[in-house]
Amino acid sequence: MANLTHRPKPEISIIIVSYRVPELLASCIESVMCNGFHHEVEIIVIDNGNGVESAATVVAKFPSVSYIQNYENIGFAPAVNKAAKKASGKFLLLLNPDAELLPGALAQMHTAMTKQADIGIVGPCLLLPNGNPYVSVMPFPTVPSMMMYETRLNRIFKHSKTIYPYTENLGKGEPFRVDSVEGSCMIIRRKTWDHLGGFDPKYFFGFEEMDFAWRAYKAGWSTWYIPFQAAIHQHSASTGGKRSGVLIPLSVTMAPLYFLNKTQPHRYRMIFFPILAIVSLKWIISAIARLNSKATVFRETLKALLGFRDLWINRKDLRLRQVRVE
Repeated sequence: MANLTHRPKPEISIIIVSYRVPELLASCIESVMCNGFHHEVEIIVIDNGNGVESAATVVAKFPSVSYIQNYENIGFAPAVNKAAKKASGKFLLLLNPDAELLPGALAQMHTAMTKQADIGIVGPCLLLPNGNPYVSVMPFPTVPSMMMYETRLNRIFKHSKTIYPYTENLGKGEPFRVDSVEGSCMIIRRKTWDHLGGFDPKYFFGFEEMDFAWRAYKAGWSTWYIPFQAAIHQHSASTGGKRSGVLIPLSVTMAPLYFLNKTQPHRYRMIFFPILAIVSLKWIISAIARLNSKATVFRETLKALLGFRDLWINRKDLRLRQVRVE
């Protein structure tokens, strides 16, 4: 890799949003620096955590890495937007701190981005810590897929093309066009990013990459999956290693609803009453079982569906006593 301490304009800007995972962050940065990429890169770490587990101590070991400290968890999408303003590369690589790039990953993703001028987003094959690949491509949501997810029938109908339309293509081992790719390791053309104005900052955690891919599709950019095994990803570790508390589950629950209401309002209207009934039932069961964290999530979701609050995480949520940012 080229010398990062004194370099011309980078080819790729790598943005890592960190939240209280210093050990994983160090391994992530090292995997970038040892990747064997022969173009200039820059690494920008934006720290959503604070206190003893701050990323500052890790970044201090890597003088070439740019560091941005947030003094509260502003969310993934706003953090990426903030870091992107500082980035100067032709491409932006979003990389979770709980992911480690495998050798050659940067070169493979860079090559894929340069094949066609209309390619705006590329996602590679991602592996679990045990070495098995997992599905990191997602179709745009439909009414049937949303209902199957909310009722958890998606876990039963694992061969449904409605929910998993890419299974056959994934088995071929060739690049193919998709609706959306996972944001834990996702490279974006800077022209596409600027054209769309970055992520919608109303997404706190989850679905921001789906929203971005939808807007890219509508604007004439394509999203591609490449079968190159690019990274090992430890799911949920980037949120501090757990998803207890309220804030992230609430964001994950409401983000798809916000997405549909914003981008496909006709579909949102179709699922409104069924989703309202399902969430109401979940809230009642959680309240009876005294599952306070889950009950809070479903209560706030009901309020959002009924129009008593936003369909996204707001400032009040950050101050709720019950909410622990995990």
